Amino acid sequence: MIKRELKEQYDLGLLISYSCKLHGISYANLCSGILSYSTLMRILNNEIEVEKFVADQLFSRAGVCPDSFEAFIGESDWNWFCKRQEILASYNQKLYFKMEEQLKCYETNCPKSYPIHLQYVKMMQAYRLKEISTSFDFLNQALQALQCTIPTIHSIVWKTICLTPQELSILTLIAEGYWKTGNVSDSVSLLYRIISYPKLHPTEIEEILKFLPYARLILSQIYFETHQFANAISECYKGIQLLRDNNCIRFLIPLMEQYLQMKEYKPFTKWSHKENKIFREISTYLHTLKNIMQDIPVCLPMLYSMENYENCHLISETLYRYRKYKKMTQQQFCEGICTVRAFREIEKGKTNPKKLCFRDFMRQCQLPETKYIPYIQGGSLTEQTLAKQFLKNIRLHKYKEAQTTIQELEQTIPLMYPTNQLFLNYSQILIQELLFHLSPEQQIQQYEKALQDKIPEYPNIDIEIYPFMLYEILILNNIACCYGNIGNHSESIKILTSIRNNYLNSKTSNILSHDGYCLILINLAKYLGLSGMHKKALAINQELIYREFSRGFIHYSNSAIYGIYWNLHRQSDSHIYDYKRYFDSSRDIAQLMKNYTELNFILSQYNQS
Repeated sequence: MIKRELKEQYDLGLLISYSCKLHGISYANLCSGILSYSTLMRILNNEIEVEKFVADQLFSRAGVCPDSFEAFIGESDWNWFCKRQEILASYNQKLYFKMEEQLKCYETNCPKSYPIHLQYVKMMQAYRLKEISTSFDFLNQALQALQCTIPTIHSIVWKTICLTPQELSILTLIAEGYWKTGNVSDSVSLLYRIISYPKLHPTEIEEILKFLPYARLILSQIYFETHQFANAISECYKGIQLLRDNNCIRFLIPLMEQYLQMKEYKPFTKWSHKENKIFREISTYLHTLKNIMQDIPVCLPMLYSMENYENCHLISETLYRYRKYKKMTQQQFCEGICTVRAFREIEKGKTNPKKLCFRDFMRQCQLPETKYIPYIQGGSLTEQTLAKQFLKNIRLHKYKEAQTTIQELEQTIPLMYPTNQLFLNYSQILIQELLFHLSPEQQIQQYEKALQDKIPEYPNIDIEIYPFMLYEILILNNIACCYGNIGNHSESIKILTSIRNNYLNSKTSNILSHDGYCLILINLAKYLGLSGMHKKALAINQELIYREFSRGFIHYSNSAIYGIYWNLHRQSDSHIYDYKRYFDSSRDIAQLMKNYTELNFILSQYNQS
């Protein structure tokens, strides 16, 4: 790992340059078409800052998923993100005239400094034309979108080029356009290039899921149309397996429908035993997903967002919350940093603090002095990956693997950062609980000590106001669960409800995705149900399923589906049909996502009841 000073860890430029050096990416390839080389140098030297939309493209090209950071964003970034989500919503609702007006407004008013905004507009126009116009029109629009950052499709040198999910999605659109206009050979060739991209370039799985499933779907459809059924089945199945392995449902239903369509062209009786088994499984899973969508109800999008802005915080809201928590006036809070008049504008979101001013405010809030907080501050990309893998293993109930991961991480994690120390404390206590049966009372004591090291005033804080970071939320969640495990459900519900209200008090809560929020929902529903508040528990479970399905993931949804079964089963006015089908759905989805620990739990609970 490159040696760096403590303060330097807070710089965006160093995060990007380190990623490029690690992955062997030249700066010229990194910035080509997005911004000038001189502008990139100024970013790397921390002379200027760029909006998150631009920074995310650089991170993606450098082989790092932008969602790997807990980021602070300004009001302008937030507003443009909201406009892109509104355009996406119009497309998914098939409001194409409204979408056209939104795109015109976006193009007129968006920042002109960087071509990726114009590329976004032309890409969404291509998606729109695909639904309402000729194949030639949407192909030409997709080619124009690509030209915003890449001169021509024939200029691409696939071994060295760095691409973003937005560019790879545009290339998939172009391949689809080639196919629709009769140029099948170029379409297949391009799709193979797209599918092979992650093999040639470092690409995190979160980024791969944004473009690869749809590319495999289109390739399967082409093979199906040209009667290459073995290839069609293979591409379809690979796409389904990729999604199953990652608890993702983006384009899963179209892939399943495509797979089942093969039956008409390869009679069922001629399929091998293995093929028959897969066919029956996929048929069951597809039926289950459609039933859940109808029951909640939720409609899966035709197109998913390529930018989640995962775990982002508004700068203005963070400053306001911390000031209120400290019970300070605006004058007291900004003293020695900026004028009261300037601070009022910052707190209202009308302007962003300058770089040095921002760092002073973060220090005032006892937060890291950066707009991009990695999973592990000051850590290498290997350490970032290990931290993400630990959290994933915990979610999938792979506790032994999680222990191995955290033991490896303990050797190298930089502990001069309070956030890293908090993560390590959280991880170690959690492993002691899961593998060595640490008592709930001991867990509460250790978790509270870890939290007090980071927030000295805890527990004498208003949880609904305090500007928590992700690891602090995870620890509070575990404290609440410990209270629940010793039968103190009211205290558990009190803590979890306060954290939920903390999220809901932010104006970003309905659009932005937060890891901690879904975890809070699933446990809040659990303890509401155990306290006999079944209707409230049902509403929380339904909210969780709707939120995850809409974003294309089902990390916690299956627990929520089982929760609906459990709560309906205990309501005296519920008919057996009403709740038994939710049990069947939770069982089938656990099998679909290969979550066998959860499957065994579901089956054991059903047998007991």
